[in-house]
Amino acid sequence: MKNKGIFFLLMGLILSLLVLGFGFKINQQYLEAEKKSFNSNALQQVKNKYSNINSVKDFYREGTIKTYFERIVPITYSVDENTISITQQLPIKKALVRNFFDFVNAFEIFTETTDSLVYDGIDVEIETVQNSLWGGTDENIVLMIKPQCKKYSITDYNSMHFYGSNECDNAFDISLIERIDINITVSSDDDFNRLSCNFGGDLVCYQETYVPANPNPFIEINLIDSACPNCDLNSDTRTIKKHFTPTSANTVIFSCSGTCTSLPIEILFNENNTEIRHSGTTISVKTEFLFTDKITEFELNDLNISLTDSKFSITKTNK
Repeated sequence: MKNKGIFFLLMGLILSLLVLGFGFKINQQYLEAEKKSFNSNALQQVKNKYSNINSVKDFYREGTIKTYFERIVPITYSVDENTISITQQLPIKKALVRNFFDFVNAFEIFTETTDSLVYDGIDVEIETVQNSLWGGTDENIVLMIKPQCKKYSITDYNSMHFYGSNECDNAFDISLIERIDINITVSSDDDFNRLSCNFGGDLVCYQETYVPANPNPFIEINLIDSACPNCDLNSDTRTIKKHFTPTSANTVIFSCSGTCTSLPIEILFNENNTEIRHSGTTISVKTEFLFTDKITEFELNDLNISLTDSKFSITKTNK
């Protein structure tokens, strides 16, 4: 009986250990499942927050959201399949450029805050452009068109600039552009009366017809002077149309000759750049690019975002 009692005692102990061990294993599995659940939720939370913050870069929007973005930068724009159109003034008002820097830097301060009222445990780090008022040296606004890898920049107050970049999966190639249309509207205070052209040494101001099969890109430049009583340009000196050689340095200039006072409007273009310069009375410039492929992104270029949830060692960044 004594031996039988010891046997049952041992069996009871073993059974208890097995039950405890099984219970421990179940508990471990539960904790692991909970941990995975917490990790999954944390990862999703980081992804959602990143998406919300990163959306400030995305200008390829329509409707009310697009109207909001047009308040951030001093331009109006539209994107439709293969075509992008951007309108701005030259010279551009300094206050409009400063407002842009104020927005992106205030956005950085707000999203990086760890104030207990809004802090959710996810640390945010943003790198963005800063002008002299924000302790930096940047003075230009840059937007990127993808996948063409073409940048649009308000280079300074007196120029706008479209140039190719190599920062994308595929670097910019001039063959991606089918045509460029530039419409310049001048004010009643102007008095332009002269047009000059230089296509790689060829000084003719052409009036060619657009031929889609032509491998060279086509450019059409129109000066709209219907509200300019002092302008003296006939139809032949208001419009230029030509399939241009990309490897050449090409220039079109509207100016005034004689007693007039308007400062020139310069359009320069080649295989990588299209630049428009003017420092006189305010003009409106609408520039439209027709690409061979569909535009998928139009975004603010100078904004890098990193999010970190240190509790779960989760990081997401676009750097």
